[in-house]
Amino acid sequence: MRAQAAHDLQVLQALPGVPAAMTGGEPSGTSGLGSGAAASLRDRLMTEAARAAPLEVTVSGPMATLPPEVSTEMSRCVGEALRNVARHAGTNRAEVSVRDAGHGLVVEVSDQGRGFDPRLVAASRRGIRESIRARMEAVGGDAEVISAPGEGTRVVLRWPR
Repeated sequence: MRAQAAHDLQVLQALPGVPAAMTGGEPSGTSGLGSGAAASLRDRLMTEAARAAPLEVTVSGPMATLPPEVSTEMSRCVGEALRNVARHAGTNRAEVSVRDAGHGLVVEVSDQGRGFDPRLVAASRRGIRESIRARMEAVGGDAEVISAPGEGTRVVLRWPR
């Protein structure tokens, strides 16, 4: 119930013209949810790309506004995905793309590396399950890992679901 209430509050805070007193937060358009949140997402994605060096990472696409906690968790998921590329993909390049999905945002991390079968990942391996899927679920989103041996990998983050 707590997660649903937090999600509902985020949705209300993101509505234009909703007074801060009604949501307990800053009004839409201020540093909490306006362009500052978008810049924060871009900055965070660029930071994760830089941390992945020597992996060459390109970041593309528009930056939509997101609640700060969503921006934080999404960038952490991107960081985990990029670390996985660097460790396992056998390539020196990855791409992070952002696109508007109507009522939400999609961030995708892709590589043209060796790929893998996600169904064969041991239960003891927690990177995808906890550092990507659980983080996105915690903020009302979801994550999907699409890969096959020899086909590269795509990690697709969606918010909201």
